[in-house]
Amino acid sequence: MDQYGTEYAVKGRSTEVFAYPISTVGKRVDRGEYDFMYSVYHAIRQAMDNGEYLEKKAEDD
Repeated sequence: MDQYGTEYAVKGRSTEVFAYPISTVGKRVDRGEYDFMYSVYHAIRQAMDNGEYLEKKAEDD
């Protein structure tokens, strides 16, 4: 939860990488952007490739 409230997230199975698809799409559509999913995918992929995430703990399964 932050200053905007709560949000549904998509979480990786083996990593602590979170994506917020409702906000990701909604904010961009509100601004009239429609060609953005490619850049969203690559931002997440880059975070994973660069190790910018935490490994999921075994007890989180």
